[in-house]
Amino acid sequence: MLKFYLIADTHYYKPKNFKMGLAYTTFMEKEQKCCIENGAICDATLDTIKNDDSIDTIIIPGDLTQFGLMSSHNLFRDKLYELKKANKKVFLIPAGHDFDKNAREFNNDSWHYTEPTNKSILLDFYKDFGISDAISIEPNTTSYSADINDEYRMIAILCDFESEYGEITENLLNWIKTQNNLAKKANKKVFAICHYPIIPNKPIFELFKESKVSNWRYTASQLADMGIKIVFTGHLHIQSVNLFTSEKGNTLVDVCTSTLIGYPAMYRKITLVEDKAIIGSIPMTPCEFNGQLVDTKYLDNQFRNMIQNNLTKIGLDDFGKLRKESDYKYPYLIKQHSKLRHWLISHTLQPLLKKLKLRTIGIFLFIKIDKLRKKIRLVDFLEPILHGFLEGDNYYNTDSFEYVFLEKLFKRFRLFLRIANNKLNSNGQNFDIAKLFLDSLIKPNSYSDNNCTIELT
Repeated sequence: MLKFYLIADTHYYKPKNFKMGLAYTTFMEKEQKCCIENGAICDATLDTIKNDDSIDTIIIPGDLTQFGLMSSHNLFRDKLYELKKANKKVFLIPAGHDFDKNAREFNNDSWHYTEPTNKSILLDFYKDFGISDAISIEPNTTSYSADINDEYRMIAILCDFESEYGEITENLLNWIKTQNNLAKKANKKVFAICHYPIIPNKPIFELFKESKVSNWRYTASQLADMGIKIVFTGHLHIQSVNLFTSEKGNTLVDVCTSTLIGYPAMYRKITLVEDKAIIGSIPMTPCEFNGQLVDTKYLDNQFRNMIQNNLTKIGLDDFGKLRKESDYKYPYLIKQHSKLRHWLISHTLQPLLKKLKLRTIGIFLFIKIDKLRKKIRLVDFLEPILHGFLEGDNYYNTDSFEYVFLEKLFKRFRLFLRIANNKLNSNGQNFDIAKLFLDSLIKPNSYSDNNCTIELT
């Protein structure tokens, strides 16, 4: 048996000389996570774990810090050493945020950019938290395998180091296969961790390159056919449990955990026993920051504000200004029409998105809306759907109003969607935007995203 806590995406950040200003306030308008409260949230939750004598192992699959600052790494490592002093074993891997090339801090109305953390030093910097216990280290990525106890061996997969983010190369897959075979010979049971989800959290995320490992179906098939049954991931800040079956009939379960410092702010209590994984979810420990209670309700408010702002402030940057031409994929087209773009966004699109109600959509697109829902704004209709994406276990039936309305809405725009699909599928893919989004509303398997027992046979 093995029991451990799994904490994902701590994004540790505890500025000493924080300067409130436009940079911070506008950044937080479109941010799901907390920021200046991060240190307090992490400290409180890690103290709760430290005082639990029933579990001695903590696993953290990446994005340990927020802006790639060495000062944050130093403070976070100090907190991990407190856990070690309390006889806790910590196993971790770094990820993209930990060596962000744009390392920065808030400085009144602007950002202060500083020297980024060199990812090559992190292996040694965090050597006391997994690396020193490694049986094998893959030289190109610093992925490693380590015995967690006498029964279980963990394969820690790093796919941020060797090439582009989220790529598990053929060389890395071969190393994983070798480590899995060695574990079998040693009569060890194996599980894996990876920062990036191996299986997309929702079907719609297949469209977004950085939401999961690249070439995910091939990677998931390879891992499943090796005999690896379960992988613990993070990155997208979502609570989800997804099942993949390879063509050979082998299964892989991806248990993705939300960030600790943004709604739903959960961490996992995992029990591996016999051929089962018992998954439990625990909310972050409430704490006080600047005289204010920070709890899941506080984080929920931040998340809901983020959804509203992202839906109604399309085209604006982190300072509330129109995005620069260079931010777009085809800047020369944007530049040619910059004045028109400015007018359309500021005078048409933003006011429309703030006020647009389902009744208006129904009238213009010939979609029947019942009386109780006619006055609902579009952003207020979409908010609980996106909210449910993160917290998990919030799905819709195909005859629900939400599903039927969106299905009809997609049909009205099928010409535009056909053009978009053709562009997406120019490289031989077979994407259908409407189907992917609608499938994301439906429960994909029998497992709860938060608390469940998974058969690993």
